Amino acid sequence: MIQRSRHSRRSERPRPYAVVLAGLVTVGALALAGIIAVRAPNGVPGVPSHTYFASVPDPGNIQPHNDVRIAGVRVGQVLKVEARDQRAHLELKLAEDTERLPADTQVFVRAAGLLGQRYVELRPGRSTEQLPERATIHGDEGALTYSVPDALNTFDERTRRALASTLDETGIGLLGRGRGLSRLTDHAVVAGPQFNEVVERVVDDRPGAARRLVPALTSAIDALESGKDDQVAAMGPAARTFDAIVQRRSALGETLEEAPSALGRVRTGLDTGTRLLHALREVADAANRTLPAAPEGLRATAALLHRSDRPLRRTAALLATAQAAVPDARRLVSSLRPVLEPGERLLDDLVDPLQLVGRHGCDVDNFAENWRSALGYGIEGRAQTHPLPNGFIGPLHYFRILPPFTPAGIQGITRDSPMVVDEVHPGPCKYSPGKRYIETPTRGGSR
Repeated sequence: MIQRSRHSRRSERPRPYAVVLAGLVTVGALALAGIIAVRAPNGVPGVPSHTYFASVPDPGNIQPHNDVRIAGVRVGQVLKVEARDQRAHLELKLAEDTERLPADTQVFVRAAGLLGQRYVELRPGRSTEQLPERATIHGDEGALTYSVPDALNTFDERTRRALASTLDETGIGLLGRGRGLSRLTDHAVVAGPQFNEVVERVVDDRPGAARRLVPALTSAIDALESGKDDQVAAMGPAARTFDAIVQRRSALGETLEEAPSALGRVRTGLDTGTRLLHALREVADAANRTLPAAPEGLRATAALLHRSDRPLRRTAALLATAQAAVPDARRLVSSLRPVLEPGERLLDDLVDPLQLVGRHGCDVDNFAENWRSALGYGIEGRAQTHPLPNGFIGPLHYFRILPPFTPAGIQGITRDSPMVVDEVHPGPCKYSPGKRYIETPTRGGSR
């Protein structure tokens, strides 16, 4: 009986290898739990995920394990933040069920609260192409949204002193202008509803105008943001410029008083310049019409110069030969001068009579035409025995002159008759009917 009890107690004791195995399993489980606990913030091991990278100029105070959101929904976290090529390089880990990102996806670093906490916002685009795994999304200068701590950091000691000085100077500038500010307030009260009415009318009459205005304002703000350093640098020179203007305000006032007359003279000069520009344009138009033909003319001139080599040589020989005759020609002209001087005086004396005859040219023409009519026709039977061209007898056979004192002549003369002239020296062509055309019979008919 005693021997059986000893054997049963010995069999109830745990074996050593079982204790060691249980200890190893426990330690392994604890180690695995510790590893999972340590790596859990970076993702549970063995769980699939998507990895992307983001490159931004300024990450703010983004920290590992901060959220990654799409449309405000958390889809992953930031695993690592490091600097590369003077930009912040972020490693992003997204959940497995996150849809693949388009190729035009944008990245932003947003403020998650008033105390400076950040998160990464991914804004998918509309591209049909997708970003490959571990691709890098690049952000521009506007990727970072400033928060309250960033705004407070800008008010350093120097900025606070400048702001206090600005407020003091603004107060000094407003002293004594209470009535003007009051009127400005009154006008603003009236202008406010009018401005709202205009805005509502624009929004109603032009759909989409307000939506297009916001990107335009964003572009304008981006332009101002890009030039902020230049604007700050310009403040000092601007202040010195305004000080100089204040010190010379009397001279500036005199200049403004003289400005209208000076502007009038400038206007006159501009008008003259405008006419000059019009003339230049006409010259340009003429050159535009002439220049297309210029190449052909130049080619013809070049060909002429090539062909004129031999004639020019002959001309040179002729001029050399004629050079010997020049003195004799000069002596001949000198000897003719006494003969030419009376002829020159004669021509000078004939200038006035010829000018007078020229003024009475229509009278001379009328006289000749009347005598042609009187002397050009004769006895009808004479044309058969002495035919002349076109049936004319000629001016040498018969005068058709009506005696003024015959009964027929006296009968046609009255006070109003053109034969009675009151003026002894009438003006040129006053009593001439002008050139007349008389139809004369021809052998072939009339003309």
